[in-house]
Order: sequence, then C-alpha cells, then structure tokens
Amino acid sequence: MIRGIGPNDPNMRGERLKWAFEQAGFTNVRSFLTSGNVLFESESADMFKLETAAEATLTNLLGFSREVFVRSQADLQTIVDADPFTGLVHQNAGKTYLTVTFFKTPPADLPPLPYTPEGKSFELLCMCGGALCSVVDLSTGKTPDLMVYLERQFGKSITTRTYNTLSRMLQKLAI
Repeated sequence: MIRGIGPNDPNMRGERLKWAFEQAGFTNVRSFLTSGNVLFESESADMFKLETAAEATLTNLLGFSREVFVRSQADLQTIVDADPFTGLVHQNAGKTYLTVTFFKTPPADLPPLPYTPEGKSFELLCMCGGALCSVVDLSTGKTPDLMVYLERQFGKSITTRTYNTLSRMLQKLAI
C-alpha cells in the first residue's frame, strides 16, 4: 500500500506502478484500485526490506518519493478473520465508513479502545493485526476528520484503507 498516490499523475497510475515493481524484481505484480495498492509476490518475507526496495523503486524509476506499507496476505487475513467491525456495514454513501490504518511503527500511546474523541464523529475501535480499526459516522462527520486526527496523533507514517478494500485485496490475492 503506497501512501499518498494521486492517480492524476501519470507516474502514479496502475500500469506504471506495475511496470516499476516488475523492474524491481517483484513477480505476479498487479495494481489494485487507483489508491496506490500493488499486489505482488516475493521470495523475501522481510517486510522492511520489501518496503525499502519498493520505496527506492518509486524514487529511481518513477521519480517520486512515497512511503510503502507491505503486508502479507496472512497479515490481511488476520484482520479480516478477527471481524473487528462485527455488525457494521461499510457504506460509502450511508452512515458507516469502516477504515483500517497501518503504521510504519506500532503506536506507543493509544487511548484505551474503543475510544471516541470528544466532539468527533468517529470511533477508534481496536488494534487488530497491528492495524487500527476505526468507524466514521457519515451522518455527522467526514473521513477527512478521521485522517487529520490520526496524523496529529500518530504522525504521517501511516496509511488508511477501507475494510472493503482489504477484503477485496484478499479476494484478488486468492485468484
């Protein structure tokens, strides 16, 4: 998962990302959606080395610098299997927006979870598989409110995806 991808930039589009990852030696490379998700296989299981290689590839081959968050299929499956959003349904245009935030370094200071910051329309539900699961009430708030809060609390070395995106990634990886 690449943080801060803008699909309007030609070098950040799926086909260019796929090409760059293939040039870096990753196999079975597929871009997924337009938000900076690249699925691939590697002989290495060292997440730090994979992230470092992917970040260098973006800089060297595509001319931009972004943080990359590599998670294995098993890591994503752990989150989905835990069912952190029991009873909730992700609704882009509805009331609930379910998110999963990944960290470069696990946060040291988390409030007791679940936690709703005062005056906010989102709730931090739980840590699951090293990721923070949150829900935004779209009837009274917006997802950018959550993103601003997360960056203020944990810094910019994070990236967030919807729970649906994680589920869809796993389906794509199973093919």
